[in-house]
Amino acid sequence: MKTIKFREYDSYGLINGRSGMKYSNRLDGQTVTKFTFAPYHESQGWVGSENDHELMQYTGVNDQDGQEIYEGDVVDLINKTGEKERAIVKFEHGCFTPVFKFPSARIKVVGNVFQ
Repeated sequence: MKTIKFREYDSYGLINGRSGMKYSNRLDGQTVTKFTFAPYHESQGWVGSENDHELMQYTGVNDQDGQEIYEGDVVDLINKTGEKERAIVKFEHGCFTPVFKFPSARIKVVGNVFQ
């Protein structure tokens, strides 16, 4: 079973001196995701419902260095001709693009859209 993981970008927390990126996951076999960040803010509703929060899911793939790849990551890809391409990981049409097209040995996380 795939490990379900999320991260939250909290621009409000970043403004107030706390880390802007927080990570959480669901353990194998559980039906409930355990967040290490608060998924609900009394004044704003669910995380992701306001402009200062963004939820991103783990793709299930690690890059060539073993780093987990999430939605919103900026990745360098080595295509079949050996040329480097830069792309943003997105969930589109039921899959994480462009991750599903490349073996992990040809993917390198170089940042994320919030840096």
